[in-house]
Amino acid sequence: MARLKEEEFGYDEAFNYKKETDLDAALSKYFPDGIDMYLDNVGGGMLEALLNHVNRGARIALCGMIFEYNKALGTC
Repeated sequence: MARLKEEEFGYDEAFNYKKETDLDAALSKYFPDGIDMYLDNVGGGMLEALLNHVNRGARIALCGMIFEYNKALGTC
C-alpha cells in the first residue's frame, strides 16, 4: 500500500505505521526535512509523533481519530 501511494499517487514518502516500532524514528527517516501536509484519521501515538515533525505553516487535516472509538466512556 505504501508503494502504491508513492508510485501511483505521487506522495513523497509513505510507510505502514502499524509495522514501525518507533514512529518518531520512522518520521525522521522518511521525512528528514519535516512535514508540510498530513491527513490524519488515526490519532493517538501516530499524531503525537507527527507533531514533532511538522514544519512551520504545515497543514493537518483531522478526520476520525479512530483510536478513540474503542475507548470506554469517561476515560478520555
